[in-house]
Amino acid sequence: MRTRCGWDRAISGYATRTSSKKRLAFDSKRSGAERLPARESPTTTALAHGRSPRLPGRWDFDALLFEAGHDNREPRGLTGAFNALPRDKFAFRLHISISVSTMIQHAPLKLHKDAEIALLTLDRPEVFNALDAETVVAALSLFRELQDDPKVKVVVVTGAGKAFISGADIAEMHRMTPTQARAYSELGHTLMRTIEQLSKPVLAAINGYCLGGGMEVALVSDIRIASEKARFGLPETILGIIPGWGALPRATRLIGPAATKELMFTGEIIDAPRALKIGLINRMVAHNDLLASTMEIAKKICRQSQFAVAQSKAVINASIDETLAEACAMETDRFVSCFEAKDHEEGMRAFLEKRDPKFDNGL
Repeated sequence: MRTRCGWDRAISGYATRTSSKKRLAFDSKRSGAERLPARESPTTTALAHGRSPRLPGRWDFDALLFEAGHDNREPRGLTGAFNALPRDKFAFRLHISISVSTMIQHAPLKLHKDAEIALLTLDRPEVFNALDAETVVAALSLFRELQDDPKVKVVVVTGAGKAFISGADIAEMHRMTPTQARAYSELGHTLMRTIEQLSKPVLAAINGYCLGGGMEVALVSDIRIASEKARFGLPETILGIIPGWGALPRATRLIGPAATKELMFTGEIIDAPRALKIGLINRMVAHNDLLASTMEIAKKICRQSQFAVAQSKAVINASIDETLAEACAMETDRFVSCFEAKDHEEGMRAFLEKRDPKFDNGL
């Protein structure tokens, strides 16, 4: 018996409309809904007092909210719920900590560091790299580690197989209560903010389907390079929901309200040339050249002053939300900070001496 989950329905709909691609289907034995971790800790079992047997080794949303309260004014989700627990609830905090460690250990993420560039690959090709909660938690941990790694200057994100990220794991999401849905949304927002606010540039090498949650990740990346085979969309309306991790406000800022409404209202999946035309991506390259082209851009960034790159990213990001006067004032502050670091001395001296600079990250 075959079942379909994630954005398979949307992808299949696209294949049917174009009538040139085979209809896609997931084998239930290979789908994320049936995928088991290598081992399950006793603490994970203790936490999952109310879980479905189809989600072994993953946290129970009710347990995460237990004793943490729920305040609409402040995002909580996993990290917030954990940090909000009073210290006398240490045992419960420990249970969550161990459970999260177990999830990170088994999450399908591959991290490869090539000199100063970190390549993060989502490796769930059997479900078109759909994002489940386990993967979101693991990605959050990895991005925080990359932020603290002084050797890493640029992060590249891509997907294995035919998809960049096909969206959220619907097999996991469809059983959520409203309270669980809020916690899941806030967890996703925490990851997106972490990527967006990373001081190091994040490049998205979009190799295939970039739908729903994939669009969320692409929108918080600093530069988006897409394969000619890439496909983009916000098909949540076919599932009776809307994006929950910030895609709508970010897409509106990037491509404008008209294009965002058309993508959202119709659920249409667009190709790379159209994505380039509306400003959703920076570049479109030949499929076989995607990773090489992205790495070449990453290497160019690595040759710059990383201190100056970080300052410019902060000002550009702030300019989206701040007034022009506020953004200009921030730019002045960051400009002055460059003269308090060492990179400006090396950069200007190298220019005058007609040689390539050798920066030390502004230290």
